[in-house]
Amino acid sequence: MRISPRGQARYKKGGPIIAVQVENEYGSYAKDESYMLFIKEALQSRGISELLLTSDNHNTLKSGGVDGAIRSVKLQKLNQRDIQDLNSLQPNSPMMVMDYWTGGYDVWGDLHHVLPLEGWSLATIARGGT
Repeated sequence: MRISPRGQARYKKGGPIIAVQVENEYGSYAKDESYMLFIKEALQSRGISELLLTSDNHNTLKSGGVDGAIRSVKLQKLNQRDIQDLNSLQPNSPMMVMDYWTGGYDVWGDLHHVLPLEGWSLATIARGGT
């Protein structure tokens, strides 16, 4: 299936794609205040009219979002405070965890990072994981 702004893969054209992520973890960098708006408008000007999302770590949610896109959070462990912080930023939008992961960031030639699996189960994933 070819995915393009004018293609049939988009939901509003009858396809399965219901949302587009504007950016991933930009809040961790967030040096250019106009960047997120530019990317959002670039998508929209090319015909993207589906739900727009951003995804950031809990401590960078505010700087990583853009008006008109639903913010989502990345979690390593379910933490109600992180969910509450997300809700306080966008009280009239859905609360969504984009990534729910047990890993750590690895760098080539460095040690492999592994977090303990305490609290993880198939039920955890089924309730909202990937």
